[in-house]
Amino acid sequence: MIYFYYQYHLIFDEITIEYDLSTNNVSFLSEVENKSIPVLWKHPLVSHINCGALLNGDSSYIMKESKELKKLKYLPNTFSTLCEDIKKRGHYPDKPLSQEEADFPIAYIRTIYTDYLTLEYQFLLTYAPQNYYCFIIDKKQPAHFHNKIYAMANCFKNVHIIQNRYQMNSRGFNVNSANYDCMRYLNDKNYKYVVVLNNDDMPLKTNRELVEIFKIYNGSIDIEYADPRPFYDRVDFNLNWSLGHLEIFKEGDPRKLDNKILSSQLEFQKGYNAIFYPKETVKYFVEELNLTKFFKQLDDMNLYANDEFGFQSLIANEYLNIPGRIDADCLKKDYFFKDSYMTRYVKWIFDGDCDESETRHYDYLTLEYQFLLTYAPQNYYCFIIDKKQPAHFHNKIYAMANCFKNVHIIQNRYQMNSRGFNVNSANYDCMRYLNDKNYKYVVVLNVSFLNIILFFQLLQNDDMPLKTNRELVEIFKIYNGSIDIEYADPRPFYDRVDFNLNWSLGHLEIFKEGDPRKLDNKILSSQLEFQKGYVTISYPKKTVKYLVEELNLTKFFKQLDDMKLYANDEIGFQSLIANEYLNIPGRIDSDCLKKDYFFKDSYMTRYVKWFDSGYCDRNETRHYICLHNIKTLHSIKKVPHLSVNKFKGEFDFGGLTCWVEYMYNRTYFEHYKPINKSFYENLSLVKYGNLKNHIKDKEQLCEMSRSNN
Repeated sequence: MIYFYYQYHLIFDEITIEYDLSTNNVSFLSEVENKSIPVLWKHPLVSHINCGALLNGDSSYIMKESKELKKLKYLPNTFSTLCEDIKKRGHYPDKPLSQEEADFPIAYIRTIYTDYLTLEYQFLLTYAPQNYYCFIIDKKQPAHFHNKIYAMANCFKNVHIIQNRYQMNSRGFNVNSANYDCMRYLNDKNYKYVVVLNNDDMPLKTNRELVEIFKIYNGSIDIEYADPRPFYDRVDFNLNWSLGHLEIFKEGDPRKLDNKILSSQLEFQKGYNAIFYPKETVKYFVEELNLTKFFKQLDDMNLYANDEFGFQSLIANEYLNIPGRIDADCLKKDYFFKDSYMTRYVKWIFDGDCDESETRHYDYLTLEYQFLLTYAPQNYYCFIIDKKQPAHFHNKIYAMANCFKNVHIIQNRYQMNSRGFNVNSANYDCMRYLNDKNYKYVVVLNVSFLNIILFFQLLQNDDMPLKTNRELVEIFKIYNGSIDIEYADPRPFYDRVDFNLNWSLGHLEIFKEGDPRKLDNKILSSQLEFQKGYVTISYPKKTVKYLVEELNLTKFFKQLDDMKLYANDEIGFQSLIANEYLNIPGRIDSDCLKKDYFFKDSYMTRYVKWFDSGYCDRNETRHYICLHNIKTLHSIKKVPHLSVNKFKGEFDFGGLTCWVEYMYNRTYFEHYKPINKSFYENLSLVKYGNLKNHIKDKEQLCEMSRSNN
């Protein structure tokens, strides 16, 4: 098949050499017919690569170079974005290359958020002076990235940047609205087709080829009409999706007076957000319809990839009658139109065309390393595998588990995601399994719950141990029954909670039969006050025992999940522990924890560095958390925390391996060095727990708990 764009992503490891990427590195010795056109500038890191051998499929050369190429990474701040330098890195013609292209201008809409050099290459390969380019920059990207894009745009009069800077994310938030804004800008421009792309889409066709292809399409829309039914979990069907409620029709449109049309529910259609439209379709979107409320309602669901349900659903609707559409009954027949989609070429890992190490979703080896560094025969290990991961990943975890008699896999396979969906319930399931085991401490990962000696510690998939088993034993003896939890100020995170729901303890049915609190109306009517903290928590066994035997948390966790809001796993157990009526062992009085939230500084279970702290570059992050690598190994040796987030093997496998070797050697080969006991004894969380039985005045207890560290 012949596709037009390829979704591309750079995967490199860090280097320390900086290169001058100014005009001095540009070659003007062109071998092409037109001697005035420079050859393409190539980064010095890859200037030795034989691109012809790669493109001609030289398998031996490809195998030889592929491993080395993955280790390369250019430094984005080391090349000039002055106009003269941009134009010397590639040829930007000042007139159309053919009459056919002159007569058929193309418009581009692109949402962008990272990797300036790749974006410059994309722009270079699609550039023609008769075309139009509309960019939307993700608002939350750093200023230097915005400045680079503006600098490039200012070099070309046919480039426009939408001034309304949308904050976009991988869930598709604001992507539909951003694209719609560009459509409005382009509406009075003289183009024939518009191509809507994302940051990582790389051209597969020249401008001349696209002109010929679009002429053949002759007004058809190229859109992926996929079967939407497997993706219905991305839509909140409790909301009103009628065309009337969505206010799609403008004043004067006769459809606005037709009750049958107004009451009809929009039927959702799924497809990639990379689409090309004829101008008449875009003109219809802008002039005949009002899509603002529809796109806002999609965003307000806060569900994954709503940008794959927006324009796609509108185009399929019979009442909207959008030019270039296909009849809905026809497109549903085996969804055979999906095979005709040409705008974007994508290969998924389950197609078998790439290695697991070349994706960014799951990492068995990192999990095995985590297991190795925490393993002891007296411990218990409870694993929960994300249900949606492929069979071969499940098989690997089961194979590892079958090697050890103290490893258990929960048979109820939970489908979990980055919103925290099912994470609380999964953790609670492992707590129930471990309740009758003779443990003192347990470690819980995103796919595995690992028991270590004295308490209950919750870690996630990318958390790596910072302390040996022996050190953890000494530390948790000092904790002496306290819970190590991040008591963060919850107010900035209240958008993660639907306060229209009933959060009373009675409605949540938290108390079991026979509990006297089940008869106390004051307690039953009290609203649960939400508390925010990392999902990584260290519990004493008495806390876990109480959660399992004295409380029923099933309905509470289900109601959190049903909100379908972000990171509900960070307000689940955290809110329960802070509640005075639940009186969970190891807790801190809620009035005390709210005083400047000073207990937050005593939280030791997880060490995290955020991008906005200046600790790392933007390209060294995932979800704005700094990724640890060979540059940070020396510094994390010194931190007092119990685990570190994030280590990702696909980002820096060498750094991960060196850290594992360091911890492994400390566990088995080096002489044990005692921990700094006074540091942990003076933590506010620990002091509060140790003083609680001796000081009954709550205010005095709170003040005396402030850390001396």
